[in-house]
Amino acid sequence: SDGNYNGDGKIRFGFKKLRKIKRCKYILNKLNISYTNPREGKFYIPLNGNEFLYEALAKVSDNKTLKWNILDKCNGDIYLQEAANWDGHINNFNYVSFSTIIKDTATIMQVMGHLNGYMVSLRDKGRKYVLGYSLRKTWRLRHSIGLRSV
Repeated sequence: SDGNYNGDGKIRFGFKKLRKIKRCKYILNKLNISYTNPREGKFYIPLNGNEFLYEALAKVSDNKTLKWNILDKCNGDIYLQEAANWDGHINNFNYVSFSTIIKDTATIMQVMGHLNGYMVSLRDKGRKYVLGYSLRKTWRLRHSIGLRSV
């Protein structure tokens, strides 16, 4: 997403879209993560008091690239649903188009989807990789057990 580790002992997020600002605040508060919000859309998460978060992130990602062990450490269903809120677009049919410039991240997310019952397409668009998947569980279930719509 729109963040980085700045080397100062802080994770920094910066958002312009209101939906991302609200979502970030909601998640940080829900997980009881201490942070500062110096101005609208800016969030700083200090290492001090949030060591668990830094340890968890180091286990599953290297900067912004996912590591393969995320498949064992993270609930893929929740991860894919949440990813759609950040670097994705959800249409009226609950179909997600998610893009990343990091091929390994796209590949790992595709595998994560397949392991969690999502039919995930992955397209190489030159400068970015685009994943497509449906969040509709009834659609996923019908297709995973071979039922077709009439």
